Amino acid sequence: MENLRRILVIEDNKNHRRDVEALLEERIAQGAPLAVDYASTLDEAMDRLGSTKYDGILSDVFFPKKEGRQEQQY
Repeated sequence: MENLRRILVIEDNKNHRRDVEALLEERIAQGAPLAVDYASTLDEAMDRLGSTKYDGILSDVFFPKKEGRQEQQY
């Protein structure tokens, strides 16, 4: 697809992530040229950023560095 835009969504809250997924899937179904990846931790986001070039990032303000480490927010 020409003009495809890659977006990374960083969100650890499952409810918020579902909301963002629904919104973006609706836009894609309407013809928006988007490819979306998701990350729920800082480590996962950094891995994705190291291997993929993104045109935009939608990010939570606070999220755990690693899964299962909710007490340590970054």
